[in-house]
Amino acid sequence: MTRTPVDNHEAGDLAAEGVEPGGPAAEGVEPGGFEAEGVEPGGFEAGEFGAGELEAGGFEDLLAANAEYAKSFAYSGFDGIAHAGIGVVTCMDSRIPPLEMLGLKPGDAKVLRSAGGRVTEITMTGLVLGVQLLGVRRIMVIPHTRCAMAAMSEDEMRAKVERAAGKPAGYLPLAVIPDQLKALRRDVAAVREHPLIGDDILVGGFMYDVDTGRLTQIT
Repeated sequence: MTRTPVDNHEAGDLAAEGVEPGGPAAEGVEPGGFEAEGVEPGGFEAGEFGAGELEAGGFEDLLAANAEYAKSFAYSGFDGIAHAGIGVVTCMDSRIPPLEMLGLKPGDAKVLRSAGGRVTEITMTGLVLGVQLLGVRRIMVIPHTRCAMAAMSEDEMRAKVERAAGKPAGYLPLAVIPDQLKALRRDVAAVREHPLIGDDILVGGFMYDVDTGRLTQIT
């Protein structure tokens, strides 16, 4: 089948494709792939990035927590391949734990996040890189219940931002979602029909319930 580019907002609904649990992992992908090429393990010296001239304070608690984390860091030299072959597009919402809710661990998946869990131009680029270079074989697009981007109109959202900022925000793109299920089906169709996403890649659309932790497959 020949694939042609499909606009996110013009794609029609496609029939659901079955997604089998425990499906294909990142077969045929050698460790040390795209992200790891030409990069030597061992980190960097703080001075390389001008750390001695930082002006922004207020991050001391997080840096202290990171220092504790680094004491038992177990991923030194780890490559950037999605070892479970999974790509996830979901919302920036802090109630969503992408790896935990799918029973995955660090290194298993490529996770791309956007406001509302929409497939944007930049997330589509990430999916293509994931499929072609980083071992992704199954893609899940996952918006969620009680999403702010689906709860108000663009005018309402803009007014709320302007009230909070105390400044005009007419120039700010706000891709609110009047119909989440319709938007999800269009996004999944766009991914399935993208010329650089292969016919052998499984793509599914799901809704995550932030009150129960359960996923429901929509398409």
